[in-house]
Amino acid sequence: MKKLLEQDFTYHYNKNKENPATVVVSQQTTREIYFELIDDDTMVYHTDGIAKYENQNALNVYLINYENFINSLPPRVKNNFKEVCDLIVYTDKRFLLNELTNTHRDFFPKKRIKAQSQLLQTLHDLMAVEHIQMFINSHFIRHCCFFNKQTFAPSLPLIINGRKEKLSVTNVFNKQNTYSNGLQIPNPDIEALGFEYWEFSGSQTYLLK
Repeated sequence: MKKLLEQDFTYHYNKNKENPATVVVSQQTTREIYFELIDDDTMVYHTDGIAKYENQNALNVYLINYENFINSLPPRVKNNFKEVCDLIVYTDKRFLLNELTNTHRDFFPKKRIKAQSQLLQTLHDLMAVEHIQMFINSHFIRHCCFFNKQTFAPSLPLIINGRKEKLSVTNVFNKQNTYSNGLQIPNPDIEALGFEYWEFSGSQTYLLK
């Protein structure tokens, strides 16, 4: 993914296709059994992070600060992007986009709408690049994940893409226990691109298997 961003992505969005920008993507790898993420240059922490991950099988997990990458692009390229998510996380079988926040419950509904929009736009931007689309689609599990450091209980009905959607309590608990302790929420726009939308709050942890 590192080379695809540095080469294919940058060339695709260079409007003149002349003298494409030379950029270097900072990619990290971890096999930690448990780790937490913050959208900064360090990214991987043992505590006090926002996104929490369990990696019991010590898989190679690759991490890219996507927002930092976009911000490092020359203006003629960077100006193409109005909304971006924070991080890209992937293994050999999973490809995940992460949006991270530390938002109080009173302001959470607006932040949720914004996060969904950022994740969706990032998906569109990545999938528009042929070789990146092929790389993403080679991963069996594809998720857009919204992590909030503060604990919240999802309100019913949920606001999804600016629309009210009914989600029964039974469905919430069934989905919550599928293969992570986050909450899968229907999002037709994200699903149309082959991804699922998940939310995590407080101590809820994404389980890498």
